[in-house]
Amino acid sequence: MEPEEVDELDEESFGSDSSSDAESVQPIIPPSRRFEAGFQGADGIFIDFVCRMTKSRHPLLVMLLGDAKSRQQMARRASRSVAGGKMLRSYKDAKDLINFERLEWNLMDLLTSFWKKQKHPGWLTRPDALQQIVRRIRMHQRMELCVQSELGEYIVELEKQKTQVLQQAMVAKHEENDTSDEPSRRQGFWHTFHRGTRKGDWRPVTPAKTELYLPTLDGRGWVPPRASISQAVQKETKPLSSVKSAPELRKRLPFLTHALQASSEDRDQNRFTPPDSMRRCHPDRKMWWFQSGYEERRLSVEQREEVMSSKRSSALPSLPTLVKHRCPMSHFGECPVEPAEVEERTVRQRKNNSRGFRGHHHLPPIEDAVVPVYGDSEDLDDAISPTKQYIHACQREQVVPVPSSFVTGHSKKVDAGGKTLVDSDLLTLCAVGRSTGVEEVDFSGGKLLSDFVLGTFLEDVLLVPHTPLRIQRLSLKDCRNASSRAQASVVQLLQGDCGSKLRFLDLSGICLSMRHLDSFCGAVEKHQSLQTLKLCNTGLGGAIDVIRCLQRILGGRILPGRNLQLWVLPWDLCWYCSYAAEEELVHGVSLRSLDIAMNRLDFRGALVIEDALEQSRQLTTLNVAHNPLGIMGLRSLLRLLAREKSGLVSIDMENCFTGELMLSVEGIQVFTYTDPGGRYNLDLDRPYHRSLLRTLYKVGENLQLKPADTCYDISYAPGQFTLPSLPGPTGVWPVPTSGRLDLSFSIEKAIQRAVKGVAEENFGEVLAKYNEVMRFTPHFRKLIPLLAQWRLLEGHEQEQLAMLSALGRDFVFTATHLRQLCNCKSMVGTVVARLLPTLVGGKFSLNMAIRKVDNMSEFIKMLTLCKEYLLFNPESPTGHYKLDLSNTPSAYVAQALALLDRWESGLAKRKDLVDISENGDYSCVRNCMYAHEPLLGAQTGLQSFDQWVIPEKETLELDYVTNQRPDCHGAVLDDACFKKFLTILQQAECDGSTQIKVTRNLAHYINLTSMQMRQLLGVYQYSELREEALITTFFRIIDIHNEKIFRVRYEEQSELDRLRARLGYCTFAKTGTFFTYVQPEQVTYDFDFAKYDQRLAANIFFSLANDNIANFRYILPDGTIDKLELGVPRSWDQFARMPKEGIFHFTYKCSPQDRKFALRKSLLLQYGKWKVDVAESEVTWWAAANEAPEDVLEFLFWLRAKFQDTNKAFEAFDGVDGNGVLGLREFEEGMRLLKCRKFKGKDEKQRWTDIFRFLDPSGEGQVSKDEFLTLDTFWAEVEFSIREFMDWANRIFGKDLKRLWKALDEDGGGSIQRDEWESSLDKVGYFGPSGPIFSFIDDDDGGEISWTEFQMLKRFQRTDA
Repeated sequence: MEPEEVDELDEESFGSDSSSDAESVQPIIPPSRRFEAGFQGADGIFIDFVCRMTKSRHPLLVMLLGDAKSRQQMARRASRSVAGGKMLRSYKDAKDLINFERLEWNLMDLLTSFWKKQKHPGWLTRPDALQQIVRRIRMHQRMELCVQSELGEYIVELEKQKTQVLQQAMVAKHEENDTSDEPSRRQGFWHTFHRGTRKGDWRPVTPAKTELYLPTLDGRGWVPPRASISQAVQKETKPLSSVKSAPELRKRLPFLTHALQASSEDRDQNRFTPPDSMRRCHPDRKMWWFQSGYEERRLSVEQREEVMSSKRSSALPSLPTLVKHRCPMSHFGECPVEPAEVEERTVRQRKNNSRGFRGHHHLPPIEDAVVPVYGDSEDLDDAISPTKQYIHACQREQVVPVPSSFVTGHSKKVDAGGKTLVDSDLLTLCAVGRSTGVEEVDFSGGKLLSDFVLGTFLEDVLLVPHTPLRIQRLSLKDCRNASSRAQASVVQLLQGDCGSKLRFLDLSGICLSMRHLDSFCGAVEKHQSLQTLKLCNTGLGGAIDVIRCLQRILGGRILPGRNLQLWVLPWDLCWYCSYAAEEELVHGVSLRSLDIAMNRLDFRGALVIEDALEQSRQLTTLNVAHNPLGIMGLRSLLRLLAREKSGLVSIDMENCFTGELMLSVEGIQVFTYTDPGGRYNLDLDRPYHRSLLRTLYKVGENLQLKPADTCYDISYAPGQFTLPSLPGPTGVWPVPTSGRLDLSFSIEKAIQRAVKGVAEENFGEVLAKYNEVMRFTPHFRKLIPLLAQWRLLEGHEQEQLAMLSALGRDFVFTATHLRQLCNCKSMVGTVVARLLPTLVGGKFSLNMAIRKVDNMSEFIKMLTLCKEYLLFNPESPTGHYKLDLSNTPSAYVAQALALLDRWESGLAKRKDLVDISENGDYSCVRNCMYAHEPLLGAQTGLQSFDQWVIPEKETLELDYVTNQRPDCHGAVLDDACFKKFLTILQQAECDGSTQIKVTRNLAHYINLTSMQMRQLLGVYQYSELREEALITTFFRIIDIHNEKIFRVRYEEQSELDRLRARLGYCTFAKTGTFFTYVQPEQVTYDFDFAKYDQRLAANIFFSLANDNIANFRYILPDGTIDKLELGVPRSWDQFARMPKEGIFHFTYKCSPQDRKFALRKSLLLQYGKWKVDVAESEVTWWAAANEAPEDVLEFLFWLRAKFQDTNKAFEAFDGVDGNGVLGLREFEEGMRLLKCRKFKGKDEKQRWTDIFRFLDPSGEGQVSKDEFLTLDTFWAEVEFSIREFMDWANRIFGKDLKRLWKALDEDGGGSIQRDEWESSLDKVGYFGPSGPIFSFIDDDDGGEISWTEFQMLKRFQRTDA
C-alpha cells in the first residue's frame, strides 16, 4: 500500500469519528423488535460475530470495538507498514459490512412494523418462537455430539484395519521368505562372499589390496594400516612418547603387535573396502595376480559338495587351515596360522550356536565389496550352489553382488521392482534362473534395461521347455525399452506351455508394437489362467484396429464365473470398452478393490464408473489417484460413495483436482445431476454415451418416472428406437450398443408434483422443493464414510478444495454434518462458505453453520466467498449478476437462476403466453456473457440458455428479468412509512451501491407507487445507481400505467437505451415501461430487427397506429439509409413478414384524441402481463420536461403564474364564445391581449409560432382543448419536481428555508447563479431534477435567483411535513 493511500484511508475512516463504542458495532434498532426483524430475513451475522468476540485481541476487532481516539492511534501505527495498510483496508471493509447490516436491520424493522399494522398473517410472531429456537439449538448440539463420536470411532477403526492389513502383509512376506534352511543359505552366501577377505584366507595380491591392507608386524596376519594402529596405541597404558631409547621400544613391540592382531579379529570387515581403482582404474580389469601354487591348492568340486552336505551344514563351514609353508604373499613375509588359534575360534563359534545366536552365524555384508575372481573353469557352473553361480556371474560381468532371497536360493521370486537394474545386473540373474527356475518376476521400473537383455532373460529363463516350475506372475511395468524381442517373447510365453500358469501380467508403460499386437490379443483371448492384465499407458487406443483387439481382450477376460480381481485400463481403452465389460463390473461379486490410477480418466470415465458400480456391494475401495477427473468427475465418484446400494467406503483421490469440462469435445453431452434436463445427441458406440443414457433412465426411476415420461422428441438412426419400460432382470437398463440417438430429457412432471400446493410466484419455496428433489441426499449409512473421506484428505489442500466444490454442487447437508467438516482451522471459513448452499433447514441451519467460524480472518474470508449467495434473493431475482463459477456459492446462484429461468419459461409455455424473450426461447435471461464472450450464437452453437451446461470456471455475466408481477391491489407503503424509509437510506453510512443491495434483499416485502419510485430514484446521485435502483424494485410497482412519472427521470437517451438493453425491448414491452403501452408519446426508439424481441416491439407499435410513427428511417446492414418515402411498409404489420436485419429508427407521437386506451390496456395485459384495472380518467398523464422546448416551458411557467387552471387559460385564449379550437392567429392575438412579455424581442412572433406547432402534434393548423391541456402533463412534472425537492429539504434541513438558502448560497453573495445552483445541490446531497426548479424560481429570467424569488417555494411545502 502506498503511503498516500494509507493517509487517505486514515483521514476518511478514522479522522473525525465521534461515534461511541456501542454505536460503531451494534445497529440502532429497538431491542423489543430486533428479534422479529431477524425472523423475517435480516441476518446481522457479522454484527453477531463481533459481539461474540468482544474478548478477542485481534487488531481488527480492537479497532472495531475501540473509540475514535484509539482507532486513530492504531491507524497511524498501522500505516507505517504494508501489513498494517492491508489491515486498515480490512477495517474499512468490516466497517462497511457493519453499516450494511445496520441498514438492513433498520429497514427490516420498519417493514416489520408496517406489515404487522396491516395484520398480515405471515408477519405475526408466535409467542413461543424463542423457545422453539432454544429447543432446536439443544437438539442440534445432541446430534452433533452423536455424529462426532461415531465419526471418531469410525476413523479409529479404519486406522486399525489399515494397520492390521499392513501387519498381515509384512507377516506374509516374512513367512514367504522364511525357510528352514535360511540360516545355512545366508551363511553359505556370506561365506562365499567374504572368501579371500578374512584373515588367513587365500586372497589375490593386487595393487588395491596393497593400498588398503598391511601385514602385521610379526607376520601373523593382515590389518588395515592406520585405524587399528591408533586404536592399539590408545589402549596402551603407557604412552609411546615416554619411550626414550631403542631397546625400550623393542620391548614394547610385542604388545603393539598383539593389540593390532586383536583389533583385526574384532573389527567388522565391511568397513574396509578396496577403492574403485581396482576395477575401474586398472588398465586390465580382468588381470588378477595370484600367489604361486594357488591352482594346486584349490579345493576340488567333490570336496566342496562334501562340506556343504556335512552335519555342520547349518553352521558356518570351517575355512581350510593354512599351514606355515602355504602362507600367501611370501614377498611380505610368512604369515603362519597356529592350530590353537583355529581351535579357539571353532569353540567360540559352537558356544554362540548353543546360546541361540542365529544372527551371528555369518558375517554382515561388506559394502561395495569387490570379490576376487576364482577362475574361468567351466566345471563349476553346473554343480555349485545358486549363490556361487551368482557370484561367479558377478565376477564375469564385473558388477557388485547384491544379496537377495532369490540368489540365496530360498525363493523363486525375482523381486527387482524399482531397483533400476542395468543389463549386467539382469545377466547375473540369468545364471541363477536357468538352474533353479522362476515363479514370479518383477522388473517394474526397469527403464535402463535394453530390449536385447530382456528378451534374453525371457528366452533363457522363462521359455525353457523342461523347467519344473512355471511362471505365474510377470511384471514389465515401465520397461520402456522392451520392444520387438521382449514383446515376441511375451507372446510366446502366453501361447506356449511355459506360460500356461500365468495369472498376472503387467505391461503398463510399454508401447505395444503393431507387429505383435494381433498375436498378443489372440494369445490373451485364448489364455485360460490369466486373471489380471494391466495395460496402462500402452498406446493401445491409437491402434488402427483397436476395437477388434479390445473385443478379443475383453471377451476373454470377463466371462461368467471368472474371478476378476483387478482390472486396470487406460482411458483410451475405457473409451472403447465393450458393454459386456461394463455390465460384468456391476455383477462382479469378487470385485472388492478397483485400481484405475494414472489412466488419464476425466469426468466421462468417472460417470462410466458411477454407472457400472452403483449396485456393486462387494467393492469397498477405489483408487482413482492421479487422474484429471476435475470437479465434474469427483461429483460422480462422491455420489457413488454415498449411495445406499454401493458398498464403496473409501476412495483414493490424490491429485484428481485437475481437469476441466471440455465443451469442444463433448458439447452438450455432459450430465449435471442437479439439472439433467436438455437435449442430448448420443453416439451409442461410445460407452460414455451409453452410461449417460442409462443414467438418465435411473434419474427418472428415482423420481418415479418412466422413460416415456422424461424422454421426448426422439430420433434414432438406423431404424426405430423403443424406450424401455423397466430395467433388465439384472437391474441394468438395456441400451443399444450402436446407432445414433437424439432425444430431449425433462423432469418437469416430477417438479410439478414436488411443488404441488406451492404458489407459482413463490420462487424461494420452488427452489427449496427443487433442491430437495434433485440434490443428492447421502444415505444415512454412508454419511460417516463420506465425512471420513474428508478427514483422510487432511493436509492435501487442493484435493480438499476440489471435494468441497463437488459436494457444494450436488449434495445437501444439515448444519450438524457441515460442522463435522470444519476440523481444519485454517480452512474453516472456506469449508463453511462453499457448503452453505447445501444446507437444509433455512436461516437456523445457516446461522448454526456460520457460528462454527470463530476466527476473524476466516470469518471475513467466508463472507467474501459467499457474498453472492447471501445477497441472492430468489423472491426478487431481477437484476444484473456477475458470477465466478469456480466459487461454489456463486455457481449455486448461477444454477438457481438457470432453474428459475426454466421454471418461468415452463409456466409461460403451459399458459400459452406470448414469447417476448430476447431470442424467442421464452428465457428470462438476457445479455448472457461467458468468459467475456457472448454465450449464444454461431461460435458456441447454442441457441438457448436452457441448452447450456454450467461449467466449473470462468465468469458468467447476465441480466435476469422475471415474469413475476405484483398485485395491483397490494398494500403500498404509506407516506409516513415511506418517508422513514427514505430517511434511513439517506442517513445510512454506506454508499449507494450498498443501499441498492440491501433494497434488493428486501424488495419482495415492498410495494411502491410510481410517485414513490420517482422519490426513491432521487436518493442516488449517479445515473448508474438510478439504473440499478429501478431494475431492482421495478417489479414492485403496482400502478404501472403511471410509469411515465419516474421514466422522465431518465433525461438522457443513453440511459434509456441501457435500460432497454438490460430489461429488454419486448421485455420492457412486457413490463410496460420503456415500451410504453399506456403513455408512449414523445419516445424515440432504435430497433435492431436482428433481435427477436426488438422486432416484436416494433410490430406492437405498428399495431397501434402507423400514422403516429414519425421521423422514421431504416438503416440497412451495409449502412445504407432508406428513408422509406412511401411510408412504413404495410407488410411489417405481420410479424412473420418483417425483415430480420437492419435498424429501424422512429419517434412515436400521438394526440390525446387519437389515443386507443382500450387497445393499449389489452396490449399491456397480453405482452406485459400486468393486470391493470383502471379507467382512462384514473391515469396520471405525464410528460418529461426535456421533451418540451425551452420556450414551451417558459410559456408554461408564465401561464401557471397567471392562471391556476389550464382550462381557464384556454378559455382566455379562445374567448367566451369560442369554438373550442385555437388557430395560429387566434393564439398570437391571445398572447398580445394577455400581455405576455416573456419572449419579447425580434424573434418574438417566431417563438410564438414554435410554441403553437408544438401544441399541434397532428399538424392540422389548429390546437384543440385536449391538445392545449397537454401542458398540464408538463406542469405536473415541474410541480412534482418542486415538491420532491421540498420534501427532501424538509427531511434534511427542516421547514426553515433560511437554512436551505445558506447551504445553497456558498459565496454568501445573496444570489445563486445556475452553475452555483447545480453544484450546491450535488454537495448537499440532492440528486433529483433541478433545472425546471431553477427556471420556475427565476421569475424575471435574469439567470440568477434572489432570496425574494427563492421564497416562492413556501407554497409547495406540505402542511404535514
